[in-house]
Amino acid sequence: MEARLMNDIKPISHSSTSCWTCRRRRVKCDRGVPNCQRCLISEEDCQGYSATKPLRWTNGVASRGKLMGKSLPLPATKTHTSLKISLTDPVVQDLSPIDRRYIKYFDRYCSVESTLYESNDTNPFREFMRLIPSSTALPHTIISVAALHQARRRSTIKTIKLESSPAADVADLSFDSKAVIEEDPHALYDCLKHKQYALKQIQKDILDADHRNIEGTIASMLLLVWQDLMDSGKDSWKYHLNALRKTAQLQKLSTKSSSRRSNSFDFKGLEEYLEITYAALHILGTTFVQSKDPYQPLFSTMPTQDMTKLSDGEVWAGCPAEILHIISTVNDISRTPSSPDGSATQIILALDKFSPIKWAVESSQPSLMKSRYHLATVYKHSAMIYLHQVLGQLLHNCNVKITTLDSLDSVILHIQSIRPEDPHFKGLVWPAFVIGAETKTEAHRLIITRTFEHLCDLWRCQNVRNALDVLHDLWKRDDENPEYTPWIGEIHRSGMDWIFV
Repeated sequence: MEARLMNDIKPISHSSTSCWTCRRRRVKCDRGVPNCQRCLISEEDCQGYSATKPLRWTNGVASRGKLMGKSLPLPATKTHTSLKISLTDPVVQDLSPIDRRYIKYFDRYCSVESTLYESNDTNPFREFMRLIPSSTALPHTIISVAALHQARRRSTIKTIKLESSPAADVADLSFDSKAVIEEDPHALYDCLKHKQYALKQIQKDILDADHRNIEGTIASMLLLVWQDLMDSGKDSWKYHLNALRKTAQLQKLSTKSSSRRSNSFDFKGLEEYLEITYAALHILGTTFVQSKDPYQPLFSTMPTQDMTKLSDGEVWAGCPAEILHIISTVNDISRTPSSPDGSATQIILALDKFSPIKWAVESSQPSLMKSRYHLATVYKHSAMIYLHQVLGQLLHNCNVKITTLDSLDSVILHIQSIRPEDPHFKGLVWPAFVIGAETKTEAHRLIITRTFEHLCDLWRCQNVRNALDVLHDLWKRDDENPEYTPWIGEIHRSGMDWIFV
């Protein structure tokens, strides 16, 4: 049969690269266009030769590593014949006691991290939970996120001796030692199990043309991005974010379609939160990615600047709307090297015009003004550093200079002024990384290190730990090679798509 197929194949043109299916299978590709003939013969689905890796759903717990292709047994269908348990909230009454505990954990510990200012009345992550009865994927996603959050929160860090001579001091762990993070294995098992169920159901929902609860599917995808931040903040978040965008494009949620749904909650407000959270994740996440995709709103047709204004005080990143829009503009210009010098001039003028004091006093709570001022100043300075890193040549040809920036010493003091118990502290991850990459002195680097250590203690998110590891690598390179080169180029050359928010 193989010989007959080969005889029937007509001469075709060839691609310059292998198809994504052959890359995944690690076999030689014949680079046939439009489809690879090796895939045709082996009856594989050829995923083509696109510049970006296509999204591929898997039924396993993981897409690579030791757990690649492995799956966990699906739970047997249970029939409840008695009502011995007490009545519970209708949202979770059909869940098992263990699953309800995870939902309660999500409500108590995870929801507070979803916004800059916690409020029971306006917390969007709590609104997610009201979608549980009408979404099959969402409860599994919430439980998976809660289980991983619990495993991280209850983790312990132990320093162990690797190897030592008999004469070595047993108490001396300063050399030949490493830190080991011990986590709750039961919570990690629950995390992987429910993530597998969630991915299977999301796949089913997307393929189901009659599926109407698309908001629950999109909420699940957004939570999977957040879970990846806890897990690593490397690569996978981008696939989830792209899948979220494509799903929203395929099934646009209009006011007409949302009116067919339950009126038990303000879906318009939930849709707005999904929109602004996606905007913050995409804009800030793209900053350290070499191949930048343009930002496009999920549902709305409003301009990017108007969209970013909605994020003030809502998204946990805490980035002022004007600064977020400037960063988005820098990302757009970096994708088109032929951009005119006037574009850089307009960005500098907009950044110079931004007033941290004015942004701070816009708060309705006077007690927050000082912290808002510190955070806005840190973001303004970090945005300028990022601008120089990405558009260095354009800025060199620009005669306009920014006049309202503080010195690096002063900005470091602004970072120190935001205490870990302050709600604005969670917004320091991105700007502290950018400013930290620019530091040269041991004193400044020690402050940045302690800031990230406090963030690790607060969140126990792996992407925060990875951000600090990347900073240490950049500092080491800088010390070994004092000649200045843009540090963002080192991040791009690493081949990792990091997100530090």
